[in-house]
This record gives sequence, C-alpha cells and structure tokens, in this order.
Amino acid sequence: MQNIERSTVFGSNSPEAVVIMGVSPAYRIAVKPGVVTPTTFQNSDWRVGEFNVRPENGYIVARVSANQPSEAHAIVQVLGEGLIGPAFRPCNGQDVITFQAKPGEVLYLGDFQYLISEKKLMFARSERLEQAQAYLKASYPQIAPDAKVAQLMSRTMTGYTCNQTLHLAIPVPR
Repeated sequence: MQNIERSTVFGSNSPEAVVIMGVSPAYRIAVKPGVVTPTTFQNSDWRVGEFNVRPENGYIVARVSANQPSEAHAIVQVLGEGLIGPAFRPCNGQDVITFQAKPGEVLYLGDFQYLISEKKLMFARSERLEQAQAYLKASYPQIAPDAKVAQLMSRTMTGYTCNQTLHLAIPVPR
C-alpha cells in the first residue's frame, strides 16, 4: 500500500474521506476500522486495514472509508524503520488513538513525532494545520475541500491479544 496518487481527484461529494498526517521519523503507520463504544475500540481480525504506509516528504495522505456512527478508525500499528520491525501494536486493555471519518471530509490527524526507547514507543503530537494544508495544495492540487483537524479520541483496545500462541499438529510417522 502507498499514499494516494498525486493526481487523485477528491471532492466533498466523495463517499470516502481522505486523511493527512505528519509522521517523523518515516515509520510505517497502519489504520484499521472497528466498532466503538464511548470508551472502547473493538478490533476484528476479519476487517481489512484501510492503509499501511510510510510518509512521503513527511506526510501520509490516504483514503479511508466513511464510518457508521458506531464505527471509528484506529492507528493499530507503528512499524519502525525497515520491513521487519520493530512493530508496535496496542494490545487488549491498552489505549489506541481513534477518529471518525465522514464522506467527503479531508481530515488532518496531526503531526506525530515518534521515539523508540528501551523497546517502547512514545510519541508527541502537534498541530500544524497550515503546513499540512500547504503540502496538500502543492502535492495534491485536486483534493478539495480544505483539511480540518480531526477529533481524536483515546479508547481502550479490545479484540487484539498480543501474546497469542499458535499450536500446530505435526503428525509423526510410526
């Protein structure tokens, strides 16, 4: 998966939404939809992720499906440099960042500065909407309307156990 094409035409009548987020360093970010309550995000292994990409020129610009009122999207994985890790995922009981998307919206999630320290992922989030909007206008001139700041909500992850064990039956010939 990759950022959307720079020639993408997107307008307020689209059935989907577009998100833009600043990411530094250039870590791969995965976003997935799920069912929400006011305090929880329910992961489902049967739902396909919306995107799993690295930023280009500091930004991820991607399409996401519009949410029903009982749904939201969540940042479900941050993959450090390289293809094989380290990968950070919120497990059951941990907080996950969520947002809701409506058809035709361009949502700015913020600028995320990640740091891996002692095998833990930390981040700081700032808002630089004018810079993100300038990047969109220069790099994706056919995306309208202007971006608006998404309402992010921290919810508790459910439905994702990190310590799963896979048992395989191996027949032994006699």
